[in-house]
Amino acid sequence: MSEPEEFTQYVDVINDSRKRAGIPPYSSSDILGVSQYLHPRGYYTVFGAFEGSRLLAGLGVSYFNGYLHEWGAGTSSEAIQRKIYASDAIKWHIIEWASAQGHRFFDLSGVSPKPFDQQAKKEQGIFRFKAKWGGGLVKYREYSLPISRKRDKLLSFGKKLIRSG
Repeated sequence: MSEPEEFTQYVDVINDSRKRAGIPPYSSSDILGVSQYLHPRGYYTVFGAFEGSRLLAGLGVSYFNGYLHEWGAGTSSEAIQRKIYASDAIKWHIIEWASAQGHRFFDLSGVSPKPFDQQAKKEQGIFRFKAKWGGGLVKYREYSLPISRKRDKLLSFGKKLIRSG
């Protein structure tokens, strides 16, 4: 996407998707800032599926050294209601584009770490959607580089609280 009105639609679609999922919206200035910083340097692109001038779905990908990472995915309520699988079309286009660009890995960004039979229906659906593209589940350990010792201790304490349930 290169036109400002397309990017505005992209932010709206992302935030509409986040609202449906009960997740707080992104700030449009944050999304625009990422795009303005990374895109000119060759590290970020937003893909969109349009019907005429209306955005049905959008997906941002950052990339470096042959590795793509998706984020900022959104599908419009209209596409969902009309059962238009715009996200599938985008994903396939990105795979073709990435291959032509010489990229080697496409990280579809996380699934629930719970065993499949313990996942909620929504989590199972996310897992199935990502698995259908032919990749495999890769488990990563969490690593962090503390920038501020106080902040790192506070974050570590918060993570322990969350894990303890």
